[in-house]
Amino acid sequence: MPIEKRHLANYQLLLQFFLEAGHANVPNDHELFEWTQTLRQSRLKLSKVLTDGLDSMAFNWIMHQTKDLLWQSRYFELMLFKRENGHCRIPTKYKKNKPLGTWISTQLRAEKTGRVKRSHPSLGLWAREQKAKDRKNTLAPDRKKLLLDAGFQFG
Repeated sequence: MPIEKRHLANYQLLLQFFLEAGHANVPNDHELFEWTQTLRQSRLKLSKVLTDGLDSMAFNWIMHQTKDLLWQSRYFELMLFKRENGHCRIPTKYKKNKPLGTWISTQLRAEKTGRVKRSHPSLGLWAREQKAKDRKNTLAPDRKKLLLDAGFQFG
């Protein structure tokens, strides 16, 4: 039995995201975020074929991402960015994702004025947070090693 028609297009997009990012946890600003939230709320009503497919991507059925899961999600996004760009310096205006670039600019302005909103952390903000944690010696050593091995620059 195939996946329901109403879910098929989004499922295929999520599968593509999974193949590129290595996980199925779309960030809050991703086009599939609302759909994945709906899936989580209606899990018991979904077909076995759809839930099995999502499970095969290690889909997170919990409504809110844990801090560790969010960190891992941003790390995978950083690796995807590095694979595409050859470095880990995320530009404020990321042309491949204009809404994200605009949001990063807003976060930078808010950070300068002390009004940082962290409800939807972007990759750029996440990278700055890792640098700040390193300066404060609060970045976990295993995470720092992963970032250093990836070519992330803390300086």
